[in-house]
Amino acid sequence: MSERHHLLRRQIARLIRDEPVSPTFVQFLDAVDRTYHQSDEDRRLLERSLELMSEEMLEQNAALSRSLIAEKEVHTRTVRLHDALTHLATILAEGNDLVTSMTRICGVVVEALDVERASVWRLDDDTTSMQCLTMFARSGHPPLDSNVVAIDCHPAYLTALRTARVVAVDIDSQPELAAVGPVSLIDITAGLMVPCRIAGQPVGVVHIAVIAGPRDWTAEEKLFAASVADCVSLALESERRRREEDLRIGLEADLRQRQRMDSIGMLAGGIAHDFNNLLVPILGNAEMVLESIEPNHPDRDLIDEIRQAGMSARDLVGQLLAFSRKQVLQLRTVDIADEARTVARLLIRALPEHVELQLDLVGALSVRADPGQLQQVILNLVVNAKDAMPAGGTIRMIGRRVELPGPHISLVIEDTGTGMDEATLAKVFEPFFTTKELGRGTGLGLSTAYGIVEQHGGTLTATSQLGRGTRFELMLPCAVAASAAQPERAKRPKPGQQESILLVEDEPMVLGVSKRLLVSAGFRVIAAGGPEEAIALASKHPEIELVVTDVMMPGMNGVQMFDEISKLLPGAGVLYMSGYDNEVLAPQGVLADGVDLVRKPFSSADLIGAIARRLEAGRRKS
Repeated sequence: MSERHHLLRRQIARLIRDEPVSPTFVQFLDAVDRTYHQSDEDRRLLERSLELMSEEMLEQNAALSRSLIAEKEVHTRTVRLHDALTHLATILAEGNDLVTSMTRICGVVVEALDVERASVWRLDDDTTSMQCLTMFARSGHPPLDSNVVAIDCHPAYLTALRTARVVAVDIDSQPELAAVGPVSLIDITAGLMVPCRIAGQPVGVVHIAVIAGPRDWTAEEKLFAASVADCVSLALESERRRREEDLRIGLEADLRQRQRMDSIGMLAGGIAHDFNNLLVPILGNAEMVLESIEPNHPDRDLIDEIRQAGMSARDLVGQLLAFSRKQVLQLRTVDIADEARTVARLLIRALPEHVELQLDLVGALSVRADPGQLQQVILNLVVNAKDAMPAGGTIRMIGRRVELPGPHISLVIEDTGTGMDEATLAKVFEPFFTTKELGRGTGLGLSTAYGIVEQHGGTLTATSQLGRGTRFELMLPCAVAASAAQPERAKRPKPGQQESILLVEDEPMVLGVSKRLLVSAGFRVIAAGGPEEAIALASKHPEIELVVTDVMMPGMNGVQMFDEISKLLPGAGVLYMSGYDNEVLAPQGVLADGVDLVRKPFSSADLIGAIARRLEAGRRKS
């Protein structure tokens, strides 16, 4: 009975106890016992099956939960990356300067990809190195220890540039990248190198760095990084186009300004030539009258005032010619520092007490220049600076040797005065433009300085801000210092000895006064009003020793005319007169060595002295 199923044993003990039973009943009990045991086995099998089913359902539920979480993370990441791209587009549309835009883009990348650092590198023109434009790092992470990378020292950058694809960097599998080149990658465990291209050509790299551990980059993240590089490429291209446009606009503005100044210069040069012809009779007649009257004559002062006014007008014409870059220069090697000190000594007593003049002149500042003209430029600029400081202030003259390329001398004259607005600054070098009240300026000071500097092959530029002063910078090519030649002492012209002179001039007033000057000086003058008349007179007067002629005349110029006269008078010399500039005279051949030229307007001493020297030279040859 003890081997029977425990439930059957419990029933037998309760119902039958120890009473005898028949063999048939025993068989019945055995059948019931087997049924109990079979039921237990079936129950165990069912429980195991249910347990296995439950475990499988739990695993499927966990997998489903993980899938839902991953899908949510993917969705969140996708939304974050999409929002980041939208933010990048907004940054580009705002049109900020390049560095500001790049820094903000790097900040968006750091947040969107949850990395520690992002930077943008631009390929240098020589394509051998890259320079970091900007970098954004999370707080607490060290910045780069250099902003320049040699490409051949950095395989990841080189690979990105060459393959034009996203390059994933893993320091664990690529330990050789742990510290390469001048940019330390220590502490960086992973990263992305993404090339930037314009018109198919590499222009830079976006570097995305992970410091917190390894990173398995998803295809979506790599695609986002490529989109970031595209945005950077657009920004770089936009910056390049902006620079080109700014350069084009600047060049066009410079060209328009130069054309405008050249046009004004041509007008000024033409006016100066006409004034020269008018000044010849004014000065000549005034000088002859002064020589012919007594020292105590009541009209002497009036006539001298006429002469002085003529001299002032001649100086004004000289300023016009200087602006138009048509003045004759006497170039020699001079030191700008010496000329600046000379001007400072002249002005130190003339400057008001509340205006301080400071000199900062370093080293030898030698240039090829006309000393008088150079001093005039410096003087004009300093006086202009003084006038710009009615309440007082400081004028500084700063001289330095600079490389542009090529060695140049820079002289800066800056003041702490009222300054100028853009409209005034744009016209500052125009002749007759002045901001002073009527009667206090001719408006030729700065325009004259501009023309003189241009004629010397240099530049004169101005910058200014209202309330903060003005800065003029004179730039001239450097020259090797040389000792200045001593000028010859002026000699008084010898009076004429009745030498015969053929005087040729198409302007009647100039012809008349010139003839009177020469006759009064003791010369025998044969006057002609034009080339044809002069040739005819030359054929009748073999005694002519010298031809004094204007250069530019109608029908035939002075050089062509003298060629014809020299056939008639082979021993005669020639002295040319002209009020034109070198640009007009050079093609005529009158500026060549050995050719004598006297400039209009001339004084009697100028003309008579030039004639005396030419006659003396002719006598020495004979």
